[in-house]
Amino acid sequence: MIRNAKRRHIHSSVENCSAKNLWRFLHSLGFGRCRKDLPLSVDKDGLNQHFSSPPHILDPLTKALTITNIQALPIVASTPFYFTPVTESDIKKIILSIPSKAVGSDGIGRDMLLPILSSILSSITSIINFSLSSGTFPLLWKLAFMVPVPKISVPVEFKHYRPISILPFLSKVLERVVLRQFSCFLSSNNLLNPLQSGFRPSHSTCSALIKITDDLRKAVDDSQLTLLTLLDFSNAFNCVDHDILLSILRSLNISGSVAEWFSSYLSGRRQRIRVDDIESDWCDVTAGVPQGGVLSPILFSVFINTLVTVLKFTSYHLYADDLQLYVSCGPGEVLEAIDRMTADLEAVKTWTAAYGLLVNPTKTQVMFVGSRYHLARLRNGPLPPVTFDGVSLSYCNNVKNLGLHIQNNLSWELQVSEVSRKIYASMHGLKRLQNFLPYSTKVTLVNSLLLPIIDYADVCYPDLTEELLDKLDRLLNLCIRYIFGLQMRLLICLTLLGLVCGNPVQLTDNSIALQNTYDNYVLPGESFPTFYDVQLFFDPEYEASFNGTVAIRVVPRIATQEIVLHAMEMEILSIRAYSDLPSDENENLFSSYTLATDDTHLLKIQFTRVLDALQPITVEISYSAQYAPNMFGVYVSRYVENGATVSLVTSQLQPTFARRAFPCYDEPALKAVFRTTIYAPPAYNVVETNMPLRADILKYVANN
Repeated sequence: MIRNAKRRHIHSSVENCSAKNLWRFLHSLGFGRCRKDLPLSVDKDGLNQHFSSPPHILDPLTKALTITNIQALPIVASTPFYFTPVTESDIKKIILSIPSKAVGSDGIGRDMLLPILSSILSSITSIINFSLSSGTFPLLWKLAFMVPVPKISVPVEFKHYRPISILPFLSKVLERVVLRQFSCFLSSNNLLNPLQSGFRPSHSTCSALIKITDDLRKAVDDSQLTLLTLLDFSNAFNCVDHDILLSILRSLNISGSVAEWFSSYLSGRRQRIRVDDIESDWCDVTAGVPQGGVLSPILFSVFINTLVTVLKFTSYHLYADDLQLYVSCGPGEVLEAIDRMTADLEAVKTWTAAYGLLVNPTKTQVMFVGSRYHLARLRNGPLPPVTFDGVSLSYCNNVKNLGLHIQNNLSWELQVSEVSRKIYASMHGLKRLQNFLPYSTKVTLVNSLLLPIIDYADVCYPDLTEELLDKLDRLLNLCIRYIFGLQMRLLICLTLLGLVCGNPVQLTDNSIALQNTYDNYVLPGESFPTFYDVQLFFDPEYEASFNGTVAIRVVPRIATQEIVLHAMEMEILSIRAYSDLPSDENENLFSSYTLATDDTHLLKIQFTRVLDALQPITVEISYSAQYAPNMFGVYVSRYVENGATVSLVTSQLQPTFARRAFPCYDEPALKAVFRTTIYAPPAYNVVETNMPLRADILKYVANN
C-alpha cells in the first residue's frame, strides 16, 4: 500500500512538468547530486577576484611588439565588414529561439518579455540597431552574476569552483545578432582555419576526433608510427588580451564602427558572485572573452587562429583551445620525428609567450601510436624525450583526447571499460527509484544520462572486437531492462532498443500480417510479458481439473486495444486489467475476451480503451484448467509405495506445454521472470526437484 501510494505521488508529480521542474523534483528525492545547491565555503569577494583576474599579465613591451606584428599582416578580406540593421521580425525570431529563462542583472527575463513582446518589440529593435550603428554596447548589459559551481564534493579552495555566468537576456539577443552577421563574414571569406572544429556549424569534438583517429589508422596501415602530442592550455579563455584581440579583428578588415563596437563590448565589464541571498562586491574584468557570452567562442577562435601558422613540421587539429599535434614516420625515422615535434613545440611556446596564453607542460601528453609489432620494437631501446619549455615529457601508453581514450595500439579496451564504468555508476543511482518512476521519465533519464555516454564518439572506433561489441550490447540491454523492469535473463528485442534510442522499428499492418502467416500459430507480437505471478491450487485426488490465477506484467509494443497470448484446455473465470498511471487508479481496463477452440490456443483479450505503446499494464486472470492426459503441461502421476498408491502432481513446461498450466506467452522468444506459489492439501509433501532450492527455503519447508 505504501509503495503504491509513493508510486502514485511520484507519477502525479512528474506528469506534464517541465524539464527543469522534473530534475528539481528528482533532486528533492535524493536522486543524483546537485552541487550548485551546496553552501559557499570560501570568501565570496576573494572568489570573485579569482574569477575576474587573468592568470597571466602580458608584458607591455611584448604586447606592443605582438600588436605591431599583427598590424603588418596582409588583409585577406577584400571588402570591409559592416553591421547591417535588423528588422523586428529578426529580433522576434531570436528572442523566441533563446531557451534560457535566467534573469540577469537588469532584472528582465524571457518570461517577462514574452507577454508584452508585441508592444515593446519596436523599442528593442531600435536599441539594438542604435548599438550597431553607434559602435557602443549598453553598459547595463555588461554586468554579470557569477554562480560558483563546485568541481569536487568538498570544495575548500578557489580553484575548486567553476564560474557560471548569468548575463542579461537582452544582451544575448544583441550578441546573437552580431554573431550571425560576423560568422557569415568569416565563412564567406574563409577566415577561420578549416582544421578548427570548435563552436562551428557541422563541427564538434567528434569531427575533430574522427580526423585524428583516421590519420592515425592510415599511418598504421602504412606501417608507420605516429608521435601524438596533446597540449593543455591553462584557463585560455580568461587569458585573451583585449588589445591583441582587437588588433586581430582589425586585421580581418572590419570597419571602424565594428571595431569600436567590439572594443565597447569587451571593455568596462563587471561581475559579482551571487548565491541565493549572498552577493559579493562588484569587480572589474580586464581580460578574457566574456564568460557565458554568445560571441566568446568565435572570438577565441579568431584569437587562436594564427597559432597554427608557426607549425612547420607537424600536422595538427584544433578544438577551441585543445591543440593536437602529430607527425608520422617510418620505424627508422623515430629520432627525426621527435626532433620535429620538439621544434614545433618550441614554436608554440614562442607564440603563447607573445599572445599571453599559457601551456601547462605537466598536463601535456605525448604518445607513440602504431601496430603492436612496431611498438614492441620501439621499446627495445631508450628514446630521447620530447621537450617543451625545458620540461621532458614522458611517453604514455594511452591518452584521453576530448573525452575519448586512445591507446597506443589503437585498441579500444580502455574506452569501452570507461564507458561501462560510467554506465554502471550512473545506474547505481538510477535504480533506487526504478520501481516508482513512470515509463516516460525513465526514458528521459536514459536518454539524458546513459545513452550519451554510450553514443559519444562511437564513430571513432568502428573496429571493435566481438568481445567489446558484446560489452556495449550489454550496456544497451541494461538501459532497456531499467526502463521496463526486465530481469537479466530476458532477451531484449530490437523494437524496444529502437524505441528507446530514438529510432523506433515500426510494426506496420503488413509486418503484423506477415507474423500471422504461420497458420495463425505464432503470436502477433504487439505485446510482450516481463513478469508472471502464478498461483496454482492442486488437489491430486480431484483429477478433473485444477484452479489457478496469474498476474502478467504486459508491455504493448504499439498502441493497441487487444493483446494475444496462449491458453489451452481451460475455462476463463475472470479477467482484470489495470495500469500504474494515476489516471487509471482502480479502473478495470478489461472489456472482453475470446478463447480459440482450435489448435491455435489463442486467448485474445480486449480492453476498454487503446493501450499506450510501451506503457506497462497488469492483467490478472483466474481460470480452471484440465490436468494433461499425457506428460505435457501439468499432469497427475501415480505409483505404489509400501503397498499404498501415491499421487504426484508433476509439471513439464517446455515451450508449447506451459499454456496448459496457465495463460501465458508460450513462445521461446518471449521469456520472462516467474514467481510461482503452489497450494495443496496439508497431507501432501514438497518434493525437491531438479531445480536447486535456496537453503532458507529448504529450512522453512523442513520446519513447517
